[in-house]
Amino acid sequence: MEYASMPMPAQVTRPEKLRNGLVWYAALLPALGLFLERYTLNRYLGFMVWGLVLIMRPLSCLIDHHILVGKGKLNDSCLWALLPTVYMFKRCMKLKQNTAMAVVCLICLSYGVIGNGFVTGAMVDDERILTAVQNESVLSLNEMKGQKAGGSVSGALEKTLDGISWNIVSEGDTRTVTVSGTVKEDSSKVSLIFKVTHDGYTFTDFKLDSVVKNGETLKDDDRKKLVISLLTPKNGS
Repeated sequence: MEYASMPMPAQVTRPEKLRNGLVWYAALLPALGLFLERYTLNRYLGFMVWGLVLIMRPLSCLIDHHILVGKGKLNDSCLWALLPTVYMFKRCMKLKQNTAMAVVCLICLSYGVIGNGFVTGAMVDDERILTAVQNESVLSLNEMKGQKAGGSVSGALEKTLDGISWNIVSEGDTRTVTVSGTVKEDSSKVSLIFKVTHDGYTFTDFKLDSVVKNGETLKDDDRKKLVISLLTPKNGS
């Protein structure tokens, strides 16, 4: 038969698809670092998170470069991989790929540099600490657990106290914030004393240290009862 002697059509070979997973990982690592630092309890864990980011970004690019050199796709120096953002732009141009990966890398890196805890922590001062205490939710205090209340500490106290004054004293990483005023209901003098610790990276401690009424430091049930009455304003107060 004639068709038996006809030449077979040449097999079509598809171009090899390059994997970009490693470089996408390196591009998104700063964003992952910002997410993970929400769960860091102190600056030592912060050092660990950002140390891993600094190590893994160039390492991922070095591995990617090694793979591409082995496939004959790249032939330049691996030193560029030590600068991940630059490496990604060069990689995209040499492989004729879209530069979206490199742009995402630049954006994530910018947010990581500006938004990490060490940079934002360097800008924390007494005024910011004081504002943080004033805006803290009343439900974050142990005495208020299970109470039907809401809003900020300052917002609640403005409804139950007259002549409110705030004061802050710094000692190392710890700030003592004192808010004082006169109870509207019985004209007694009260002070709530908070202890706040910020280690230059994140808040490591926040607590209501003591409660004073008419010069006497309250304990146990008396303390809890007064805190609840001050931070749970009655309707119409």
